[in-house]
Amino acid sequence: SDFKAVITNVGSLCHIFAREDSWPSEDLTLEDNLHDLKRHYMEFCQNLAFAYTVIKGHEELDGEHRDVIGCVYINPATKFGFAAEVFLWIADESSVASLPEREEALLNTVQQWVCSDIWSPVIRGGHVAFP
Repeated sequence: SDFKAVITNVGSLCHIFAREDSWPSEDLTLEDNLHDLKRHYMEFCQNLAFAYTVIKGHEELDGEHRDVIGCVYINPATKFGFAAEVFLWIADESSVASLPEREEALLNTVQQWVCSDIWSPVIRGGHVAFP
C-alpha cells in the first residue's frame, strides 16, 4: 500500500519537496495518508497537480497484491522559468539493483514521459524542473 511504502521510508522521504516541509512525519497515520491521497486526487481532477503511484512490476497489475514502491509528482513550478516541477521517490527495498540505480531508471523513464507530446497541453511549451 501507499501508506506502507511511505511509513517504511520516512527517513529518506523527509524534506523531499522542501527543507521546511515536514512530510512525512514519524507519526503519520493511515488517516493522514488517506487525506493526502484525497488531496492528490482532487488536484488531479482539477488539472492542478498530478501524483502517480509507482508499482513494482507491470505483471502484477491484475493481481490483488500490488507493491507500491514509490511515487511521481508533477506539480506547478515554484522555480522561476519553469512550468512544472517533478518530484519522485522510490522505496529503499532489497532488490537486485541498488537504490541509486533504481532512482536513475525511474527518473529517466519519467523524463522521457513528461517531455513527450502527451504532456504538452499541460506544460504548454514550458520547461520542467527535474531533481
